[in-house]
Amino acid sequence: MNMLERNTLRIIGEDLDYPDVFTDDAEGMALIRDSVNHAVQEICMTLGTYTRTYHLHLFEGRQFYRVSSAVDHLLYPTLVWDRAQNLKLTQTDLIRVSTDNPYWMQDEGNPKEYMILGLNHIGIVYVPPADGRVLEMTWVCAPAAYTDDSQRVKLREVFQRATVQYAVGEYFASRGDAARATEWHKRYLETAGLGWMVPQHSERQWRFGRYGAWEERI
Repeated sequence: MNMLERNTLRIIGEDLDYPDVFTDDAEGMALIRDSVNHAVQEICMTLGTYTRTYHLHLFEGRQFYRVSSAVDHLLYPTLVWDRAQNLKLTQTDLIRVSTDNPYWMQDEGNPKEYMILGLNHIGIVYVPPADGRVLEMTWVCAPAAYTDDSQRVKLREVFQRATVQYAVGEYFASRGDAARATEWHKRYLETAGLGWMVPQHSERQWRFGRYGAWEERI
């Protein structure tokens, strides 16, 4: 087991040398390992802390492209750059571009915009008139889930603590202990800087009613 798993087991009270429940193998560590993977991927997705550069080669007459990575999961691009034009492409969507120009799929020209289509496809506006152009894309990624402790999990110290807290909370949730699960999940959100994800009460506003009395407005 790796250090994240060991720290999780230590907090929940498991004997690391002679474990009662979580044996040091793929089956015995499945619950803790899944929780660690979920925490790492959520942190990367939400905070955008892990990025990779992806080069997309454009072809004449082709407007839609599949993007994928053999190593990580591509989540969403933060920058799409056309070096040939020295231009940053702006993001659009099908509804917007179709409203602005119903014939956009027939028009050729230099790339100006891009759109995300599903999990791993993007569209380019306009149709490239020739092969050879390359878009340099910066993608926020989530690392592929690790399956054994020989695979390194590289995290900043603060995110290591947050990941352990997430896994502890998941353990208590699996045991039906909602109070402690909630407590540890709040610690995870605070440590990772994700406190803004906690739902807040609706802001209350007051207005002067038509009959001369103050009334609450949600």
